[in-house]
Amino acid sequence: MEAGSYLCATTYVGTEIQPFNVTIMKCRNCGAEMPEGTKFCPVCGSSQVVNNGTQTAPGAVVGFILGLLGMCFVWFPLAGLPLSIIGVVISGKGKKKVEMNPSGYTGAGLLTAGQVLGIIGIIISAIYLVILLIGGALLGGSLSSFMDLSELFSSL
Repeated sequence: MEAGSYLCATTYVGTEIQPFNVTIMKCRNCGAEMPEGTKFCPVCGSSQVVNNGTQTAPGAVVGFILGLLGMCFVWFPLAGLPLSIIGVVISGKGKKKVEMNPSGYTGAGLLTAGQVLGIIGIIISAIYLVILLIGGALLGGSLSSFMDLSELFSSL
């Protein structure tokens, strides 16, 4: 039987048998047939309630905030680089979920912004870290000269 088809059934009203139609739908998870309006599949138990699109995509806000923090801390690569990487990963996972169910989620823009900010943060933090490491090696490789170089670049 196809989704949206009708099943003719009967019911007793008083002493008479009355026919009625039941619309059949299929489970979104396992494909089992059930009466339309059923909230949970009787076979696999998955929810059949259709999301109305008001749910924010998973990781949208967190990915955006981490990408933004990664951009803010690019001048301190030991914090900016991990924040940016985590922001990109979380935003990427959220985008995959949105691609699987585009009408079920909002916040795709936040996910994209989190990825872009995170990628920019990774690039700038990596460049800055390389400059600090090369500069530290040129100044003798001591930790104090490395920190002096870091302070010099921070004041620019």
